[in-house]
Amino acid sequence: MRIWLLLSAAWIMGWAVYLIIYGIRAGFQSSGDFLAIPVLLVGPPIALLLFGLVAGWAVRGFKPE
Repeated sequence: MRIWLLLSAAWIMGWAVYLIIYGIRAGFQSSGDFLAIPVLLVGPPIALLLFGLVAGWAVRGFKPE
């Protein structure tokens, strides 16, 4: 869980800095740009969390009883 938090924070911070620089340099052209930002920032960390949970569930299923 700590690794996921660390990777998620790094992902969000990296993209946030990129989007701030892009917004200052070129500006956002359409409302579609603003709708893509939450998906870009939050989507991959949630997908990584779900993958980790499912991988843990699968590994626990292979332990001998």
